[in-house]
Parts: sequence; C-alpha cells; structure tokens
Amino acid sequence: TAIEVIHNGIDPDALADLRERRRARDAAQRPKRVAFLGRLVPVKRVDLFLEMARQCQTAGGGELTFDVVGEGPLAAELRGLADRLGLRERVTFHGFRPDAVALLADVDALVFTSDHEGTPMAALEAIAIGVPVVARAVGGLPELLTGVAGCRLVEGDDPSALANAVLAMLGSHEEPQLPERYDIRRGAALYRQLYDRAGARVPGRR
Repeated sequence: TAIEVIHNGIDPDALADLRERRRARDAAQRPKRVAFLGRLVPVKRVDLFLEMARQCQTAGGGELTFDVVGEGPLAAELRGLADRLGLRERVTFHGFRPDAVALLADVDALVFTSDHEGTPMAALEAIAIGVPVVARAVGGLPELLTGVAGCRLVEGDDPSALANAVLAMLGSHEEPQLPERYDIRRGAALYRQLYDRAGARVPGRR
C-alpha cells in the first residue's frame, strides 16, 4: 500500500497584508524583537528561550527585546526565571493574545525551543508573513525549515547555540518564503485527487 503525505497548509494570500506591513515598518528605529509563541508548559521549554535571551545579551547582541506570547501553568515560574536572569527590562510576557498572528508582523524572529513538535501552524504563518524562524531540529521543523531563506535549525538544547543562530539570522536580513508544499490550495488539490482515486476503486461506482 502506497503512503502519501499531505502537509499542513495555510493560505499565504490571507497573510499578504501582514507581509506588506512587515516590509513597510521602519526597523532601523527600534530594537530587534525576538518572540516565542505557544503554551507555557514544560515541553515547550520556555526556560530555554529565556536562557537563550540571556546569552544573546551576553554575546553583545545589541538592543534586543524578547516577547513571550501565550499562557499556561508555568507563567509565574517563568516570570521569576526572567527576573533571576536579569531580563526584567528585556522580556515582555503578553499572556494570551487573540491577535498573535498579527503581532508576528512586528517581530524579527520567531524561536521554537520545544523538546517535541509537529509542524507548528505558527511557524507556517511566520514564514508566510516573512518572519525568519529559528528552531530546534525536532518533529516536522527540519522538513519545514531546511533550505528556507533566513531560517536556522539547531541540534540539541544548548542556549548558546540557539543565541548564535538568532544573532546570525538577525544579521542576514533574509526574508523567508513559504514552500509551495505548505500552501493550503495544493493540499486541497491533493486531497481531491486522493478521494477521486479511492472512489474510483469502489465497486459499481462510475
């Protein structure tokens, strides 16, 4: 039996306005923004994101700020960790944001620090908007990010390696493009073909 893979998909045209807004902003007049978007739960390793933020500051990454967008049971613990790492003035905890996708148009990098991931919709949305992604090489992220301009993969959970990848990415000024295989229209067409072939094998169906 043949196995066919149909990837998660989004409509890049629905995010075209956000992509244009990102291109039009005056990035030279403000600090670079590095964001995490997701649930504040152990598997997402937001502690690693905060350690990475500290390493960026230690490495002389310039006027960077960091956004943690999401809520979860580790919220209070993570705020305390940010304070202990000396990041109180650098990290903003936004909590749940219904406009989280729109917020991506105002950041310079989206970082995934999870121990496990599938193919996150937030990563697809970020790339469609033109936001580079830095991620640990887990789950579906290597397939998504390999070869995509501006994006970086990091093996393991070393915050210094993540920080170096973020700083290198910020210095490259590359704008990613969503690979065609993640366009929802392509996925819909593949599903139609799959069902048509399956229906053609049903006895008595014309």
